[in-house]
Amino acid sequence: MQTWDSAKSVWNYLSKGQRNTNMTTFKIRGTEITPPLINHYLTPEGSLYNATSFINPNGENPIELGVGIDADFIGDGEVDHLRLGGQYKNINIGKIKVSPFAYINAARSDLDYNGFSVGAEASLPLSKNIGLRGKMEYNKDDILENTVKGKDNGFNAVVGLEARI
Repeated sequence: MQTWDSAKSVWNYLSKGQRNTNMTTFKIRGTEITPPLINHYLTPEGSLYNATSFINPNGENPIELGVGIDADFIGDGEVDHLRLGGQYKNINIGKIKVSPFAYINAARSDLDYNGFSVGAEASLPLSKNIGLRGKMEYNKDDILENTVKGKDNGFNAVVGLEARI
């Protein structure tokens, strides 16, 4: 659905000059949910699919939920993996917005624990169009952070400047 939303956004801009397009959402008992964005990742043992959806995406504190599962069940390798977790967005602490996250990894075959990723992202506006953004995380055998992205186990931190044009 996000692919169609992107195509619709381009069409709206080219045909009407409209710069914003509402994303597709579903309502379940009054709660807005986005359709999942599904990513495919290659690992040395096979494929992993990660699906991400947002609950209350237009609200003040959207919740991002992620489920990663291997493609072994369709004969595509020996990953045997399940990754579950999420992120709670935009907690205001003064002027700073903090978004903590946590993911746990397990073997899909027996749900035996085998890794995790925890941390938080933060942003601090310095002016209307400029801000600081940072991320601090601790990863231990997490399939996305350590295997796919190639980060070492342990603490990682990133700080950067954000500019809106």
